[in-house]
Amino acid sequence: MIWILCLAALAQGEPERRIAELDHENPEVRAAAAKDLAARGPAVAPALFDHYRATASTEARAQIEELLLKIPFPALLLARAGEPIRDRLEAQLLQPLADHRPHPGCWKDKDQRIKVDPARLRIVWQDGSGHGQMLRLKWIRPDDAGGLTFRRVIYQGKTPFRPNVTEEGVTVEETRLGAVESATLLSLLEQATGLTTGECAIPELKTPGRVSFSTASFTIRLRIQVGDAEVWRAGYSGYPGSKGKPRYIHSLAVESVLDVVSKHLAWKPSNLTRQDRSDVSAWILANFDGEEWWIQEHFLHTARYAGDETLLPLLKRIAASTPGDTQHSEKRQIEEARAALTALEAGK
Repeated sequence: MIWILCLAALAQGEPERRIAELDHENPEVRAAAAKDLAARGPAVAPALFDHYRATASTEARAQIEELLLKIPFPALLLARAGEPIRDRLEAQLLQPLADHRPHPGCWKDKDQRIKVDPARLRIVWQDGSGHGQMLRLKWIRPDDAGGLTFRRVIYQGKTPFRPNVTEEGVTVEETRLGAVESATLLSLLEQATGLTTGECAIPELKTPGRVSFSTASFTIRLRIQVGDAEVWRAGYSGYPGSKGKPRYIHSLAVESVLDVVSKHLAWKPSNLTRQDRSDVSAWILANFDGEEWWIQEHFLHTARYAGDETLLPLLKRIAASTPGDTQHSEKRQIEEARAALTALEAGK
């Protein structure tokens, strides 16, 4: 067994050797090296940049650029001003904005845009799915070191679409961006939040006769504030397709900046705190009545595990209501509201 492991280690090799093979005369060797380096993820970015700056090989530089574009945010942090790869990395991170740039109606007037101050930033970010029985509520706040703390409360229910989920419940995770990483994120976010919060102005999105629809229900809702000033607030809960796309595409473009960054972060499990319960409850109260029925159900499930006493009036109102004969969601909401009331009143 030890001998096999040693052979595997030799076959994989050190990053520097694999990077050198990006310029190998044999295309199969080049392809194998690129595949191995891509699998190493952000950890190999510093070595890739060292070689990128030292080599004159057009082939190797092209291969390295393609590898760095697979990890655009970690790579952007290492790119130097004036390097061509820097512009490509930023364009990759802001790619969802590209189709909107030629359309003035997609953008706020310059005097309506607010500079994002990391010390006063507050972001609440909701995403999730209906069939996936999942809802994530995320809060991004400044920390004492000039960076940003990301914290998320995740409800996951049991569903045939995720057979690996065997138990319903809520988990909490946290991660952090340092000051430099936070400044880079906010520079990207400032560009994305130049989009309007209204419907997209791209004419092709409303072309008659072009119809698409999916039952893969999803939600995205963002509230971005700097102090008391609202930088961006928009959202959508529904189905992907041609009918709704003009209403959700700007939200997806802004979310994509946050999403690509959060995917490269190391999230750590955390315990549910009193502040988490307060944040969850405030968000539910602010959005419940305007949300789709399936998000309302997710809210009530989440409330049972992560709500606080401020939700009691809402839960009592729902628990005392009478559903229509065919309103299956209303019946489920009444049952879930009663379960949440029992849990909260028991001090759980």
